[in-house]
Amino acid sequence: MPCIYCRHLCTYVHAYYLRRPFDLGEVRHHLWIQRRQCPSCKRTFALLPSFVAPFQRYTLLIQDLVTSLIAGTATFEFVLSTLAELGVSLSESSARAWFSRVSEQVRDMLAHFSSLIQRQLPDVQLPPLRLHVRDVRACAYYDRLRLLGDDCHSGVWNRQRQVVCLFAPSMSVNRVSYGLFPGDSS
Repeated sequence: MPCIYCRHLCTYVHAYYLRRPFDLGEVRHHLWIQRRQCPSCKRTFALLPSFVAPFQRYTLLIQDLVTSLIAGTATFEFVLSTLAELGVSLSESSARAWFSRVSEQVRDMLAHFSSLIQRQLPDVQLPPLRLHVRDVRACAYYDRLRLLGDDCHSGVWNRQRQVVCLFAPSMSVNRVSYGLFPGDSS
């Protein structure tokens, strides 16, 4: 496993720690997470499973559900009551923080994404932003993603940027991150 900071090709197991994120249906996972250390830069990093976000107590499935419902037409009260029916206890401040964070991340990425499409398809008119949803920037991202073709998804956009960004279908709060090379912004 290469170092995520300096890209040194070889890293070593440094330690393990327990993570216990909440999931739907009052499930609480018990996961031993491996930390690795780079012999070159001496920094450590964790190898997280794909359904766990850094520094979060809830799985990405729950975060994706919350942000996608709020980005649509659902109210915070409706989202919290839906989660309660599914066995998840979440505060309104957490839901608001997740949605605020994802809105900011989408806003930052949309300009780069639009410029990529305009370079690749200069004759194509970008679709207008939708007005019937709460976060028009998230919808614009997906409208413009479809312009790259039927087989295009967020992974194609990530490869274009030459970094590993992990997007969920709902633009999860923590998945808009630079997985392997966090220092790159190309």
